[in-house]
Amino acid sequence: MKGFKVLMVLCGAALVIAGCAIPMGDDFLITREGKTSLIYIIDYNLQTYVPIPSRGQPPVTGVNRGDLDLSVVWKDQSGNALPGLTVFADNTVYQAEIKLTPKEGYGFSPSNSFEYHPGKITAQSDDRGEPTRRVTVTYNNSDEAEITYITDYNLQSYVPIPMADEKPVRSVTHRGDVGVEVTWEVENPLNSGNFNPIPAGDSYTFVAGAVYRAGIKLTANPGYRFREMDFDYPAGTVSTPPGPDTDPDARDLRVEYKAAEAPTVISELNLTPYIPKPASGGTAVTSFGGAQYTGTVTWKNTATQAVLVGPFQAGTEYTAEVSLTAAIGYTFAGVGQDAFIYTGAKTVTNPAHSGTVSLGFSATGNVSVVTVSETDLTGRIPKPAYGVTPVTSFAGGQYTGTVVWKKTNTPAMLIGPFQRDTAYTAVLTLRAVPGFTFTGIGQNVFTHRGAAGAVTNPAGSGTVTIDFPPDTIPGYTADTFGPVGVEGSALKLMMERRHDSLPLTIELPAGTEELKSNSAILVGDITSPTNVTIDGCHRVLEIKTPGTLLTVSNGVTLTLKNITLQGISGNNAPLVTVLYGGKLILDDGVTLTGNETTKKAGGVWINGGELVMNAGAAIKKMSADSYDSHGGGVLVDTDGKFTMNGGIIGGVNSANTASGGGDGVHVAGGVFDMYGGTIQSNETSGDWCGGGVNAGGIFNMYGGTIRGNKAIGYSSGGGVSVSGGQFTMNGDAVIEDNEAQGRYTGGGVYNGAGYTASFTMNGGTIRGNTAEGFESAGGVHASFSFTMNGGTIKGNTAEGSGSAGGVSIDSGAFYMNGGAIGGKEDGDANRASGANGVFDRSFFSMSGGTIEGNTADDTNNYGVYIKGGSPFTMSELARVAQDNVVFLEPGATITIDNTLRKPSPVATIIAGGSPSSGTTRLLRASSRTLIEENCNKFHYGAALGYIDNTAVQGTGTDMNTWYGVYKEEE
Repeated sequence: MKGFKVLMVLCGAALVIAGCAIPMGDDFLITREGKTSLIYIIDYNLQTYVPIPSRGQPPVTGVNRGDLDLSVVWKDQSGNALPGLTVFADNTVYQAEIKLTPKEGYGFSPSNSFEYHPGKITAQSDDRGEPTRRVTVTYNNSDEAEITYITDYNLQSYVPIPMADEKPVRSVTHRGDVGVEVTWEVENPLNSGNFNPIPAGDSYTFVAGAVYRAGIKLTANPGYRFREMDFDYPAGTVSTPPGPDTDPDARDLRVEYKAAEAPTVISELNLTPYIPKPASGGTAVTSFGGAQYTGTVTWKNTATQAVLVGPFQAGTEYTAEVSLTAAIGYTFAGVGQDAFIYTGAKTVTNPAHSGTVSLGFSATGNVSVVTVSETDLTGRIPKPAYGVTPVTSFAGGQYTGTVVWKKTNTPAMLIGPFQRDTAYTAVLTLRAVPGFTFTGIGQNVFTHRGAAGAVTNPAGSGTVTIDFPPDTIPGYTADTFGPVGVEGSALKLMMERRHDSLPLTIELPAGTEELKSNSAILVGDITSPTNVTIDGCHRVLEIKTPGTLLTVSNGVTLTLKNITLQGISGNNAPLVTVLYGGKLILDDGVTLTGNETTKKAGGVWINGGELVMNAGAAIKKMSADSYDSHGGGVLVDTDGKFTMNGGIIGGVNSANTASGGGDGVHVAGGVFDMYGGTIQSNETSGDWCGGGVNAGGIFNMYGGTIRGNKAIGYSSGGGVSVSGGQFTMNGDAVIEDNEAQGRYTGGGVYNGAGYTASFTMNGGTIRGNTAEGFESAGGVHASFSFTMNGGTIKGNTAEGSGSAGGVSIDSGAFYMNGGAIGGKEDGDANRASGANGVFDRSFFSMSGGTIEGNTADDTNNYGVYIKGGSPFTMSELARVAQDNVVFLEPGATITIDNTLRKPSPVATIIAGGSPSSGTTRLLRASSRTLIEENCNKFHYGAALGYIDNTAVQGTGTDMNTWYGVYKEEE
């Protein structure tokens, strides 16, 4: 359309009182002497009232809001009314006469300004302060309507897979870009290939084993349009129904599914990880989500049944009423009565086949308060980057925070995304969580690695100010590809198209001549987001001089296909860099290889951007060989994200190597999500390193395999090293056949460098890994928190004094709530010279799971080895099989916490040394009652006689603990 003029009655885009900007999104009560108090309307963005006219879309004629009523009369360019206007035409100028009337109690501010993006306000009326406004907005000429193209072509994100006992999705209305309507058919079981329609309504549920077909109609919402792209559905077959499809704003599609699956009975019965135990001053969790269900929690005072409002109080018993909702594909049918567990609760009850659970807790105590010590804000507030929406709040750790962004040295608050070449200031308001305080914190102690200068805060305060430098994107660098067979070079073609947002595909023709870059290539935009695809037609692109071959900058999504990027030895930079706001996708046929660097990563440095690696891609033969280099294959730096769906990093005879981090992937401060693919045969040397992955940030492993990697060095992990980060292992993920050499190492996983290191195992398998060294572990070495909720650790071996085949607990804590260490099949046994299953030198709490089958020979079949003075607690569903004895050194005890639910025996005990004075104390109760029934669930080795179930009180500082006494045989 050529232009668009609007006459509007409205208020400005920012409300300013006494020189201070008031943020949008809140109502403010303004009292003036002699006048009635009003709530000023603060939404002055005209586009929120009247959208831009778009070809083929109906005009807005009225809006009923909570603060005002709006009516619109549409006119042509000459000001003549258009009462019959139903849809906007192309190449047409429109005017809109808009009347806005505040509702009772609301009014317009007498000081306001107006905004309309991308329009320009050319005139304003003089009746400011009155109930109405008149504003003229004129748009630049345009040859076509403003259109945003739809980007999501995965139908599974619109319509879920049919699961037995679930109701069919009939429509989707919550999306902003597309409206979805769905009709369903079911295959006639007596006439294969013929489908009968399922009547509309809410009564039908999917049947296990039946085959379904969905008719999906997608209609683009105003301002959106489909591209000429095929839709996909990973779990079904997509086709187009017979008949023409000529509407560019709609798609009719049909998806045929495999037979519907029966739901799986809920097996995640341990609620401990989801609901924190009540503590004085703590905030109650009221909702949570897991893989198999979501839950809401109502907290009540146990004595009065009053619903909790605010934080927990001291000296009060609480009851949590938990209501669970099964996720798609799961059911509570088959869950037994009182099957749920919670470590630390007095009572846990639930009806059979139900997701309603009641948890009873003991009285809360007092919480000690300490001064906040987490002063690095880098991971919480991303550095401003062009086009990125600013973070305005965050949570986690010792405090929560809200952020107000301003242009530096101005009072104007930021609305919308960050702009280029603009310096910004973030003003943070931090609020300490229960147990922490800002009292005692020093002046200007907070830091941010991306700040332009000093980060300031008053002493004893959580108000922090951070100044950031402008985000400046460099221009393109001239480059020569050689005779590539297109007009000019491929890079020149990219530059010519850089000012539009349309997808750009560059296909290099087949050939054998060398393609070499004389200098770095920057695939970057200056004005608008761009999708760029380069299909290299299996060509090799090699950098000739030291430096980065390819940089993906802000606003660009670059997809590579069928191309090899070749590095050089003696380089001082990564082969590829992905900057903030940039995204790189490695598709089938892409290989990154042969770069040896002394800076950052050998392969890809994700510097705040995003990398996606799909099946058929490879990163191999990279080297990062210096103190300043981390990650032979990939370095995920602060705020970066790496998603691995497939492909391989390393490989047999294709190892990536590093001396200062992870051979395959080093997560320095961002997020690494692994859904598939393989990280294999990578090698590292150095302390606190990981052969496959070094997790200093967040590493979530949902699938894929980490195999055959090697780490040599103090406190290292052959497969994964958790170096101050958080590692979570889920689903069918596998860590196998990795090797670690050195003191305190883990063949599969080492969890220990940095006080924030944690490893949570919800599923997956750690098997066949080896470790060699003092107090090493074949499976997992835990120097910090390790929680095992599921999965299997089996077939691992370790050699060295004090080693463990399965898990070694050094100075950390091991919480085993589920899963298995060892197994019943050949090759499942973990083996070591110290303890085959678990070696506890610190703290071991077992509330579920099984330790079994870890037998190597007649002299060492310890399932659990407890050092003297190292706590070992058994409760709930804990069980150590009879073929895996629990060996207690002199002075070691087993604490029985709550009821032991497994049948006898739950463990077979052998005590080290000879009993003193005819007795030795082995079983220890956490209350004044040592239950005889629990004592009888333990069997005792040849070194012990019988148990005297009379509880004996300890002495001295241990006088509140009660023990079962074992006597020598008479």
